[in-house]
Amino acid sequence: MASSKRSQKNKVQFILLFSLLSLFISCLENEPKLHYVEHDVLINTELFEEDFLGSLTIIEAKAKNRILYLKVGYSGCGEADVFTLVFSEKVIDTAPPSLEAKLIFEPVTICAAYFTSEIQFDLNQINQITSRPFRIILNGWEDTIEVR
Repeated sequence: MASSKRSQKNKVQFILLFSLLSLFISCLENEPKLHYVEHDVLINTELFEEDFLGSLTIIEAKAKNRILYLKVGYSGCGEADVFTLVFSEKVIDTAPPSLEAKLIFEPVTICAAYFTSEIQFDLNQINQITSRPFRIILNGWEDTIEVR
């Protein structure tokens, strides 16, 4: 009888332990992850100097391993399909050199909805106008972004 109660108690403990472990694993799987989507980089002074009509806020900006990661907020009627990081061809003589850039997106629509996106840009294309490391002066972001 005592053996039967012990066996039943062990089964209950096993089920409880298994349930807690399953809950823990499911919580780990549901952790929010940032999914950065890669977009285009252009080096085009004419496009850089054009006015951009969209409303955009840069929430986060960082560069790592020559990839620029941005979290942006913008208004429109739906999520933007295409983001483009546009650089001026003019290199500002600083140490390290600085490049001006701005972010544009399409489609630009006029609505009161607000969206956020995590996006990334491969900065290796910049090698054609400056050596590394360099700084990015990004319109809408207060600090320069160091790229090594």
